[in-house]
Amino acid sequence: MEEAFARVMAGPNWQMRSATLIKRAMRRWRVPGLAVGAVAEEGVVHALCYGRRDASVHDAVTPRTRFAIGSLTKPFTATTIARLVEAGLLSWDVPVWRYLPEFRLQDPIAGAEATLRDLLSHRTGLPEHELTWYGRGPTLRDIPERLRAIAPTAPFRSRWQYQNMAFAVAAVAASRVAGLPWPELVMREVLRPLGLQATSFLRDLAPAALDGMAATPHLAARCGRGARRRVPWRSMEDGLDPVGGMVSCLDDMLVFLRFHLSGGVHEGRRVLSGAVLGDLHRAQILVEAPGLAEASAPLAHGLGFFVSSHLGGKIVTHTGSFDGFHAVLSLLPHAGIGCVALSNLGDENPVPHIAAAVLRDLLLGESPERWFDEIASTAAPRSPLERAPAGNPAAPPDAPCQPRRPPPSHPMKEYVGRYAHPGYGDIAITRGRTRGRLAFVLNGQERPLRPLHHDVFLVADDPPALSDARIMFAYDLDGRIDRLGVRPGAGAPLVWFTRVATVG
Repeated sequence: MEEAFARVMAGPNWQMRSATLIKRAMRRWRVPGLAVGAVAEEGVVHALCYGRRDASVHDAVTPRTRFAIGSLTKPFTATTIARLVEAGLLSWDVPVWRYLPEFRLQDPIAGAEATLRDLLSHRTGLPEHELTWYGRGPTLRDIPERLRAIAPTAPFRSRWQYQNMAFAVAAVAASRVAGLPWPELVMREVLRPLGLQATSFLRDLAPAALDGMAATPHLAARCGRGARRRVPWRSMEDGLDPVGGMVSCLDDMLVFLRFHLSGGVHEGRRVLSGAVLGDLHRAQILVEAPGLAEASAPLAHGLGFFVSSHLGGKIVTHTGSFDGFHAVLSLLPHAGIGCVALSNLGDENPVPHIAAAVLRDLLLGESPERWFDEIASTAAPRSPLERAPAGNPAAPPDAPCQPRRPPPSHPMKEYVGRYAHPGYGDIAITRGRTRGRLAFVLNGQERPLRPLHHDVFLVADDPPALSDARIMFAYDLDGRIDRLGVRPGAGAPLVWFTRVATVG
């Protein structure tokens, strides 16, 4: 591997070759802006920016342009906790309740035995619940209590299931032990020691501060093939901070990757021991999920990272998405190479994956052209928190090609009310802004409801935040609407909210 790397670096055409392929991918998927780079233990070997930070403005993306990085936040969270493990304040294998006495789960065995290792590797037996992050999402203070109300769908430690709230509990425990708010703890343990001045939390950046120094988020336009539209930065509660709430730039991400490649050393100073850092990159549980059956290599999860193999060596990766953004990072410790790509286009955007794969294989002396078609033929792999349908899961009932569907069983006014669940809080069904329509309100976010058939309605969400954006009402033996069912994540059973009040 090292010989191939040296040959590529000595050659004159590898950067031109990568730029040609990356620009081709950007044109095909109409990505407004992209920052992509590669790093080795010796330093940065490639850092190029393409396109605009805003599709409607001529400001170019630069290495200091900030992007929301979504779940690329998780490696920062795991690294922060690793620093406390090395300091002896935490242990990977001590039950979480010893740090956080209020921690409980519905499965009593999981509640008593779950450790930070279990939370960071997604093996608690709890499924992902996208509904939690709808609108502004929960606060960090609320998450341990909400987690108690989530029913497990697998025995403890038996199956990998991506679970953002459980991951966030690890940060709550670390914050409690350290006696610092989570953002301050990350700043003290990781951002300041590594000199990452442009990396912070989305909630800490006022819109005025973002203007001019951050990329603008984009999604596919509602009409017009290939068109892109700007979307506003979404304001979230601090519950998102440890799992998807950070912003960063290409320069900072390359420093972070080099730190991981160097075994915990930054500018000649040891920040974290190689042994503790290695725990993050070590496989903890096999990932078995839809779409992975024909993967070229088995996929596992470490602590805050995915782990697999590539060309005979380990590859450590993660992806990240937030409204209007998509990013990917990868580390090849055996080759001493790390790659990252940040983009300001959400939806199913494969370009960061293509860009990182092109750079990676070029630096390994391999042909990268195959990645263009191979990755393009599948949806960009994303976490359940970030996954969104490409379009409405069902056409409106009045679409010309649709057969006539049975109408709702009750007048619209009889669905209006407040429905509660101990794990998710309240959903309000209100009279919509359009006469005769209803609206869905959760975590401060209101969206119109469209009748589909019988008592099933479509949440007309933009951008779409639920993998199955439909809700179903049910009624008691006297015919009164008394429950509302929502599918909280892909493949999860319906969660029922009980009607507790009428909304005027």
